Amino acid sequence: MKAMGLLESVIIIIVASAACGEVSTRVYLRDSNIPLKLADPCIPHIYQDIMVGTRLSIIVSSDTGGYWSGGLFLVDMNHNYGDLSCRDCNGIECGCSLFPAAGEGAGVLSWENDYLNGYIMNTTNDAIAGDWFIIDYLATNIGDCNVGVFDDNVSLELPVYEISFHQIRTRDFNGDGVVNFADLALFASYWQQTGCNGPGWCEGTDLDINGKVDANDLMLFCDYWLERTK
Repeated sequence: MKAMGLLESVIIIIVASAACGEVSTRVYLRDSNIPLKLADPCIPHIYQDIMVGTRLSIIVSSDTGGYWSGGLFLVDMNHNYGDLSCRDCNGIECGCSLFPAAGEGAGVLSWENDYLNGYIMNTTNDAIAGDWFIIDYLATNIGDCNVGVFDDNVSLELPVYEISFHQIRTRDFNGDGVVNFADLALFASYWQQTGCNGPGWCEGTDLDINGKVDANDLMLFCDYWLERTK
């Protein structure tokens, strides 16, 4: 009798878990449909190196419908390396960060305290499977930045996982969104220049910040040829 009761409990847990479905995230370059590649295809949520100034979009979606609440947050010191922002439209704050699948009356609300900086999100009971929310990300500083993905069904205090970015010096020197001949021309104008120092480092062309623009910097520049930052 006890075994039967245990089996029934396990079945109820499995069914409840299946009903909750899975809320997941995808990362794209901000102004395109190009997905950001993982550093290792076998390891989720850790993405390839990106340049400072890179603009990304994080899409929150689900394979099921119904009410859900959670959020995307920069936790603790991570806000020193990146910035999250929602999309306003039609005079509505964060109005364009909502997709129809999130349901009528779904919401995105900015939230900041001493520990968290980001956005609270919630769907409504009439939400359906699909893309629910979109939040933009900007890499602002060199270093590692983690965006915490929170699910209130799991924990109100800790992220269920983190989206991780390793951010390096930009090769998009003119900030037009792509590393191309315009950036190469600026690089060439500093070729063999010595005496580079911070904070400018010869307009960023001294990529290894050793005080001169040389073949090593050229190699670092070519590694990101035609890479986009948005």
